[in-house]
Amino acid sequence: MTPNYESWSKEELIARLRELETKKHTKSTHSPTFKKPFHLSSHPKRKIAIKFCYSGWEYNGLAYQNGPTPLPTVEDV
Repeated sequence: MTPNYESWSKEELIARLRELETKKHTKSTHSPTFKKPFHLSSHPKRKIAIKFCYSGWEYNGLAYQNGPTPLPTVEDV
């Protein structure tokens, strides 16, 4: 049942909001204690082709450049 917030004072509303926020943060930071290992051999594999378009002019990579650039490029990675 939803409480009747219209009759609450400003201080009571603020206290309720803080209570709800602390509950929200405690639930979201919960991490599992046991993490199951991932076995790659138990999952099927297949080769795929990926087609992408990359405009590297502004990012110093995959674009024609007149000379070498001092910045790292996509090709160097």
